[in-house]
Amino acid sequence: MVYAPGTRAMAERIADEFSRRRALAGTWLGIRNHRPVTIHVVADYDGMVQQAPGAPEWATAVCRRDDVMVFRFDRVDRSLNDRLLLVLSHEVTHQLLTHLGGLPLPRWFEEGLCVHHAGVAYLELDTTLPRLGAARRLPTMEQANGYFLSDGRRAAIAYRFGHAAVQRMEREYGLEAIRHLLTRVSEGVPFESAFYDATSVNLGEFERDLHRELTPFLPYFLYIIASDLGSSLFAFGGLLVFFAYLRQRFRRKRELDAMDRAAAGYDSVNS
Repeated sequence: MVYAPGTRAMAERIADEFSRRRALAGTWLGIRNHRPVTIHVVADYDGMVQQAPGAPEWATAVCRRDDVMVFRFDRVDRSLNDRLLLVLSHEVTHQLLTHLGGLPLPRWFEEGLCVHHAGVAYLELDTTLPRLGAARRLPTMEQANGYFLSDGRRAAIAYRFGHAAVQRMEREYGLEAIRHLLTRVSEGVPFESAFYDATSVNLGEFERDLHRELTPFLPYFLYIIASDLGSSLFAFGGLLVFFAYLRQRFRRKRELDAMDRAAAGYDSVNS
């Protein structure tokens, strides 16, 4: 354990919880790993890139493939989405999967497993997957892989997409299917073939079903209204008040014009 000045308390919490959190993740995945790990608690992003060059600015923590983990003191425990135990559970899952063997897992699937086990993604955003589905802008699996190399907003979408995929896989085929897939990958079977072995479903078909599941039946503009009904009703109420004001104003103007015409006619008759 290596920690920056002022971060000792966080380092001690990580040390106290590490073994238990890794055991829980290993039991869930069906993977055993007792390799020693070096953990750095750094002050900020500058400290992170010294230990993990190339780490994105939005990263809260990273796990290198050589069993080095880096946690940012300025990002951990700042909100409900980056609580220390959540972040630690996420990173120990990465560490277990790093030594799975065989071919690397697709990034969307590995991150989906980490998010699913930890309970929530680090990054939050106001664009939900159903909203993207309603707009016909859901990423493909390949696009989601690339999103992790982009900015924080796209990375957040990719985290949610991977999480949704893993949730669907477990719901439809069970945890044993996930464990069987990991076993087949560890034996050197390509991911797409391992997925079929575990589920008897083609990965492309699974992706299409996932997109259908995440896409609301409502058109985009109706989904936006329905998904934020309170704000929509407030805006609609404001429009009603505005149009009522315009209607009253035009009615008053017509009444005044009528009075002017009547007065002009009276003056003409009596002149």
